Amino acid sequence: MARLVHPSPFQPLDKVLTIAEGCNVLVREQSCFQAGVEGYHLWESSLLLARWVYQNKQLWSGKRVAELGSGCGLAGLCLCKFTDCQSVLLTDYQAQTLSNLRHNLNVNFGDDYCVAHHNATKGSCRLCSTNCNVVELDWREDSSLPQVDVVFGSDLVYAGTPVQALCDTIDRLLSPTGVAHIVLPDSRQNVNEFLALIAQKGFQVERESMNSPLYKACPYAAEQQAQFEIDFPDMHNSFSLYTLTRTPTATIH
Repeated sequence: MARLVHPSPFQPLDKVLTIAEGCNVLVREQSCFQAGVEGYHLWESSLLLARWVYQNKQLWSGKRVAELGSGCGLAGLCLCKFTDCQSVLLTDYQAQTLSNLRHNLNVNFGDDYCVAHHNATKGSCRLCSTNCNVVELDWREDSSLPQVDVVFGSDLVYAGTPVQALCDTIDRLLSPTGVAHIVLPDSRQNVNEFLALIAQKGFQVERESMNSPLYKACPYAAEQQAQFEIDFPDMHNSFSLYTLTRTPTATIH
């Protein structure tokens, strides 16, 4: 099972999280949430999304994917490590978050990791052939990023979210036949506003419960259950996955 190193609740933590048996992702995160660096904290929804990605590996084959609000990158790194998607863009906009996201990408796919874990020489690891990049993206600004087949993310809607800008970004990034997958807490503010605005963009919405133990189980060793409850205090709440597809007559705005 996963192991955990805790220097201080106020300092970045190095974690190894178990997504499924034998499938781990390494992340550095700050367990105590600080306003202004929300992306440096690992949220419950990101763990649920990462496990949903793993359980639905067939959906990603050959796909070009962009993750919005990647934060620590747990779900995006899971996608890179355990699926055969074509490419992944891990996006966020805070400088500290982007720096940490690049760190997490490197410890999972950098040359030293591949030499140690994949028995591969530097620069030649076939297991890390997915094109995965960290990109700055502010939803409130126009972007030159290419369109993708799938957009996904977690905890994208909260108090203060520029919801209209989020919907515009999803609409702009998705190809005409693309699909988006968003995991949100059911109690989160502005969810209804988001669903109404994305429908106005011409998207159909399907909702799926994310409350199965398959998604919510402790990602640490059994003896670290108490730490899991500290790190993920809202895991007892209800969560949903929203799948967004364009209606047949919808056009990109």
